[in-house]
This record gives sequence, C-alpha cells and structure tokens, in this order.
Amino acid sequence: MFELFGNNKNINDAKIFMGSREESRDTLIEIKSPYSRDVVSRYPKCSGEDAKRALEIAKKASIDCANLHPSEGGMGFEDVGR
Repeated sequence: MFELFGNNKNINDAKIFMGSREESRDTLIEIKSPYSRDVVSRYPKCSGEDAKRALEIAKKASIDCANLHPSEGGMGFEDVGR
C-alpha cells in the first residue's frame, strides 16, 4: 500500500473547461504528496474573472436544461459511453 505514495512519477495535470471549450493558463499551481513531497498534480491558476465567467456559463446551461422536455434531459450525454 505504501508504494502508492512514494513511487508514482506521473504528474496529473488538471484542465480548465469553460462550457465545452478547453482553455489553458500560463501559471500552474503544484500539489505535493504529504508523504514524499513529490509533485503529484498541477492545476491552472484561474482568476476571479474566470470564476465569474464559469458561473455565467453554468447559469445559462441550467436555464437551457430547465426548458427541455423531461425526455430530452440526457440527450447531450448520449455519446459519452461510446
């Protein structure tokens, strides 16, 4: 079990999605393992404006989904399992 924490040399990079578009940022924040202090993941540093934009996108999506007929609710996820 302890080998899971110290021997993993892979670094997982998180991604930013605004709606369905992937975006990138210049600055990455590193997350270190509390056991080995190795960097285990990184995520892009977002701004307050990024957060406001993401909330606006989510608000619009919730309104769009509320207007769907119940039989259409999952139509956007049809291809996920393919």
